[in-house]
Amino acid sequence: MTTPSQTDCGQDSTAGTNETLILPGQRVRMLENFKDQDSDHAPVVKWLCPWNGALWLLTTMDPDNEDLLYGLCDLGGNGDFDLGTISRAEAEAITGVGGQKIMPLPYFRPLATLSVYAEAATQVESTIFGIGDLLAAYQRLAEEARKSGSPLKARLLDESGETMSFPLAMGLQAIR
Repeated sequence: MTTPSQTDCGQDSTAGTNETLILPGQRVRMLENFKDQDSDHAPVVKWLCPWNGALWLLTTMDPDNEDLLYGLCDLGGNGDFDLGTISRAEAEAITGVGGQKIMPLPYFRPLATLSVYAEAATQVESTIFGIGDLLAAYQRLAEEARKSGSPLKARLLDESGETMSFPLAMGLQAIR
């Protein structure tokens, strides 16, 4: 995974830093997630490139190199997304038109684990989707796990981050 290039985001040659891309509590959680590589973690941070719609959903931070983050990246809503690593320093250095910086979305609350977001992105060829897309992605992952006999690691989450059952999630979607 990489940061948006100059052509992707209109990056200026001037570079600044944005020290608030990851808050202290998020840093701790991302480091804890790194220790448990077998789990499917919910995204901890969500970043947005305001001038082109690039989006990052990040779950872990390498304790040996805190610049190295892992998650789902969409470089502009054009279906060019992948799971992989990104350099925090590179993301902090990106400066767009008028000095704009990559924006953290501090009120983001994940509705699912990263595999569900990645599956939904694959199905709709974008990271712009609704809860119905997440539910359909979860259902596909559950069916794949059932067919293969492997455990389902993907989870749907309520607003407090607790695991939510699929029937409950479907009911909440119907109410909304």
